[in-house]
Amino acid sequence: MEYIEPLADYETEKEKLLSYIENRYPFYEYGMWTVLDKESGKVIGRAGIEERVVNGEEKTELGYMLYHLYRRNGIGTEICQAILDYAKTVLYIEEIHAFTHLENVISQELLTKLGFQFCGEVIYKGADVKHYYKNL
Repeated sequence: MEYIEPLADYETEKEKLLSYIENRYPFYEYGMWTVLDKESGKVIGRAGIEERVVNGEEKTELGYMLYHLYRRNGIGTEICQAILDYAKTVLYIEEIHAFTHLENVISQELLTKLGFQFCGEVIYKGADVKHYYKNL
């Protein structure tokens, strides 16, 4: 399954990540974080908060991606709930959005479990996606 934001080659991703860390975190106090397996320390995904412009409106978005072997075992719920708690208690964000591909049932189930409400389909970068929101 494709992610809404695909990965580039290793060197390009490395350059983008270093620039992202240097510029984004000091300004916003949030962004995308690397997700590590607690036992092995292996990188298993990314998750965090960013802004996304959809239909001309800027939305604060919860984004996440986990390597397929780590899905459906509570890790996504744990990660996303910690991010939502941080968004609410540290950043004072009042509303957060999430977007998934139409066929990404696993992600849609996670968002529902986290208390997000489905609010319709939108087009993002030429693709139809499902739009969810949650008041924090």
